[in-house]
Amino acid sequence: MIIDENNMSSFLEKLAETLSENSKKDKSHIQFESFPLFQNECLYVFDFSQKKIIFKQGFQNVLGYQDHEITIDFITGLYHPDEAGLINRIIQASILYCLEYPENSSNNLLFLSFQLRKKDGTYIKILSQSYIYDIDKNGQISSVLIRFTD
Repeated sequence: MIIDENNMSSFLEKLAETLSENSKKDKSHIQFESFPLFQNECLYVFDFSQKKIIFKQGFQNVLGYQDHEITIDFITGLYHPDEAGLINRIIQASILYCLEYPENSSNNLLFLSFQLRKKDGTYIKILSQSYIYDIDKNGQISSVLIRFTD
């Protein structure tokens, strides 16, 4: 799969096509509803097989957007224009590494620091922490949890 720094959506679309049907299962997100977040934090869970965010919390406090407004395209559209290409390349390369080496990836973490645009149009520097949340029965990554801290 080729990294496309300008289009995260097409990358995720191709990725979903390569994942097995084994990852298309209902997951309980009750544990996240009481997930402890500081006021300067938000999080979301992205399911690769469904190509969508399946849980989100705290975006109002950090960025000013309501949680229901948040989609993966919306988030990637908030990246600072000077950093968007690099962020997309790093994220895509990390996902591809996890798919190519699943036996080495279950405990991997990805930490990135970049700027996101708030609802008022200003940019803030955030720390993004990405964790593998779930793998399918073939050991392939199926969902990730991403936590943003201002």
